[in-house]
Amino acid sequence: SALPETNIVLASIRQACAEHRTNDAIRLLNEELLPVSITMSSKWLAYTIIGDDASALEVAMAYDEQGELLRLSGLLRYPWFDPTPFSNLMSRLTDQRIEDRTVVDLPYRCDR
Repeated sequence: SALPETNIVLASIRQACAEHRTNDAIRLLNEELLPVSITMSSKWLAYTIIGDDASALEVAMAYDEQGELLRLSGLLRYPWFDPTPFSNLMSRLTDQRIEDRTVVDLPYRCDR
């Protein structure tokens, strides 16, 4: 594939979850994705896919606390991203009169 390696690993993690192979998905995350330099959004997405909501929140919260709102707002493209825990992002969205949105469940998420 001509896709970046990160995309291929994320697709493999998602497929493992769809096939109820949670341990394989976690192994792919720990052995193939996290050791390489990846973006915050890729880390957040991987943790979200495997069902590790606490780690996903921790990764994204660091950007909210540091005022990296442009990077954090990139997660708004995912319909399963809930911005409400992020006070700085929510303040900016409110200031810009961006309305609340419906957050949907992530398909093919690992059961944990």
